[in-house]
Amino acid sequence: MTATTSSSLTLQNTKAAAQILAITTSALFAGYTASMSLITVPMMLECFGRSETSKVIVRSDATTSTTTKIDDSGISSRHVGHDKDHVSAPMKLGSVSNNRKFSPPNETLLLSQWRQMYVHGATTARPATAVPVICYLFLLYTCFAESRSGDVRDKDAREQGRQLGSVVLLYTVALMGQCGIVLALTVLRRTNGALGIRCAKVLPPPPPELQDISLRYASHEARSVEREGNIAWTSERLVRRWKWHNDVRSVLLIGGVVAGVYAVVLDGCE
Repeated sequence: MTATTSSSLTLQNTKAAAQILAITTSALFAGYTASMSLITVPMMLECFGRSETSKVIVRSDATTSTTTKIDDSGISSRHVGHDKDHVSAPMKLGSVSNNRKFSPPNETLLLSQWRQMYVHGATTARPATAVPVICYLFLLYTCFAESRSGDVRDKDAREQGRQLGSVVLLYTVALMGQCGIVLALTVLRRTNGALGIRCAKVLPPPPPELQDISLRYASHEARSVEREGNIAWTSERLVRRWKWHNDVRSVLLIGGVVAGVYAVVLDGCE
């Protein structure tokens, strides 16, 4: 009897620890993923837009000249025009090329910031996804084990329905906990591959801490190569598309956290 009680107490303590770990880990990762769309990427794009605006102003000043003409009556008149002789060779090279609206320095900065953010997010996603999935699978196991025990066979239909609802919610949360990696391997695959190719073309080789398979896993695929080679898909547009996909992923992760909290509450109301 004592051994049974001790085993039951150990199982309950392990179950409570798994619940806390699953909710905490999934909530932190959902917040981290959402912060990329709400804070990091908008700041990158704002910096890119500010640099682009400054480039346009500087280039306009460099290509515009003002001349003053004094006629016979002594009245001066000003004429503003474009003086091609004042445009230096570097400025001409910095103009729009390949129908892209960014200059190489701006593109390099944007892609460098995205690569660093993306690799850090990818390396964080693996343990942050594995931990809650393992915890939720363990909680599912405990729910099925308790539903088959003699303690729950005599419960009324309402309590049994609540138990089943908790099991279904926990199973749903376990699937949602994997959505980050699943979406990266499916929906985001083409955009991630195109950005990986663009980074390899524009940026120097990454340092050791940024040499991750997430930058290369879809770079060889025809869809990624086609999108990256399309001149309509500028680096800014690719980053904006990635942000849109990450918005969807963030909503799913946050929904998974809410469902997980609700499932744990139901599981504790037995």
